[in-house]
Amino acid sequence: MNKVLVVGPSWIGNMVMAQSLFITMKSLNPDVQIDVLAPAWTFPLLARMPEVNQSVAMPLGHSHCLTEIMLDCVLSEITAFNL
Repeated sequence: MNKVLVVGPSWIGNMVMAQSLFITMKSLNPDVQIDVLAPAWTFPLLARMPEVNQSVAMPLGHSHCLTEIMLDCVLSEITAFNL
């Protein structure tokens, strides 16, 4: 099984539109496990997307950018992804 971590958008409309990406990923590879790194406030929306296996809290807001060090900290808690 392939595991994929998608860095999700921080805007509600963009997260809604991201579902088309998740649907496409699942249609191309039905066995893929999709986890989404996103702000915690998007979790109720992601929970309604059957393509998403797990939501992972992004410790930053939409006005911040992910630096390599911050991403390493987040990924230290996530294992076995096909990055």
